[in-house]
Amino acid sequence: MAIAFLVIGLILALGGLGGTIYTSRSAIRNGEAAVSRRELLFIMGSIGVASVGTGFLSAATNTWGSWNMGSGDAAMAVSGIALCVFFLLVLWVSFAFYYYKSGFDAKQKKMARIAMFAAIPFVFAFFLLFGEGVAPYLDYPLVNGIVFGGDAGFYFSTPETGNTGGVHIMWYAVFILSGVAVCYFISDHEFYKRYGRHGILEVLVVVAFLCGIIGARVWYVVGNWTLKGFDKDFSKVFAIWDGGLTIIGGAVFGIVGGVCFIAFNKKYRFVEIPWGMGIIVPTILLAQGIGRWGNFFNCEVHGVAVALSDGWQWLPTWLWRNMQYSSMGPSLAGTDQIYVPLFLIESMINIAGYFIIRYGICYPLRKWIADGDAAGLYFIYYGVTRIIMEPLRYQAYNMGEDGNFSIWGSLAFIIIGVLLIAFFELWRLFAKHFKERKPAVPSGDVIEAHFAEAESAIEGGEKKAIEETSEEPESIGDKAGESGKQEAEKEPVELKVTKDGKIEN
Repeated sequence: MAIAFLVIGLILALGGLGGTIYTSRSAIRNGEAAVSRRELLFIMGSIGVASVGTGFLSAATNTWGSWNMGSGDAAMAVSGIALCVFFLLVLWVSFAFYYYKSGFDAKQKKMARIAMFAAIPFVFAFFLLFGEGVAPYLDYPLVNGIVFGGDAGFYFSTPETGNTGGVHIMWYAVFILSGVAVCYFISDHEFYKRYGRHGILEVLVVVAFLCGIIGARVWYVVGNWTLKGFDKDFSKVFAIWDGGLTIIGGAVFGIVGGVCFIAFNKKYRFVEIPWGMGIIVPTILLAQGIGRWGNFFNCEVHGVAVALSDGWQWLPTWLWRNMQYSSMGPSLAGTDQIYVPLFLIESMINIAGYFIIRYGICYPLRKWIADGDAAGLYFIYYGVTRIIMEPLRYQAYNMGEDGNFSIWGSLAFIIIGVLLIAFFELWRLFAKHFKERKPAVPSGDVIEAHFAEAESAIEGGEKKAIEETSEEPESIGDKAGESGKQEAEKEPVELKVTKDGKIEN
């Protein structure tokens, strides 16, 4: 039975997913303003097939091996994952149409936006339903990666088993890359709205990400120079695969690297750096919020041990059971205690922070603040968050000999944020001052207005020809061109700006 469910599930899931991607992509690129009824029905049908296939895959897992799930748990697991995938695909398709279909029909675009945001709570709700169904049958601590090759071949790793060599793909890296992808897509759309094309940030995101990884490692090494033995064995500095990255260092180096790349690259001269920083930098909070879930699977970055009954019963079963394990502390399995899930608290605070900065502060005050102020607000917001969170951490995760290295780093974050806001505000003030006081053209300079008048004449002639004639389009173009040509043949008009700002012939 399990094999039959597996085969049926794979066929339906892959077929439905393929149909959804193919039809959606075709509808986005076909140049039509509206999505046809046929396309919409086919997309929704493909999503339904993919979700049913996922349900069969879940049923195959439930009947395979020694799980022997009860009917209630099996129903929650199958229905939960099937409906979670359904709304996840609705979210993805709505997002793709809303942000990437050029000239999208206004009514349908509004519906896509509603569907996109309405799907989000359903995705989480049905995932939690699925999790409650399978939670009693999972092994803890949960799997945190996949290993290919090495001494044991292919297997799933956990914080307790580690790995025996080979290629180790950890969920921590997957969550970090997922967060980077979210930052990219949000920022890419904002750049598209301003500059009219997608893909402007494709190279920038790679450069900033690599700079961020280097910075995250450097910050960790500096903060744990003696604690982790880097002073005795310098080769350990480069052993990044053994873990040891800090979000604060990654954010600073990533932002500096990205700004320098734009500033010194001729291809990006059209990008307004303050505006770009105000758009991109706050999205880092989303990446950090998503990346924190990698800490959950690694059983790290948590607080002290507390009783589950001390207000933590609301946690999903699979979450609190995994929080009974620590990569740095003793196991609490079999007790009524868990480690405080600081990763979850910080994740929620970070994600909320993006919306607070972007839509709670910057959007209502957009007429009174500078373009780059949102970047400064990011540093202040995250610095305050870390100052509050650091003392709550399990002691083994504190950096520095006195355990306060991260607190000093958080204070530096706040100072950087204040300085950035001051800089951008002064920049805006002086730019506005020069714009109001400086003449449009320096005194004594000569303007040749010939080309501007010729262009205006061509546009005017074309408009007049269209309004007054019923001839064929080619004749209209000829008449407009002739009118512009006559104006273009006039002598150039020389204008001078006097010292008092007046223009003379």
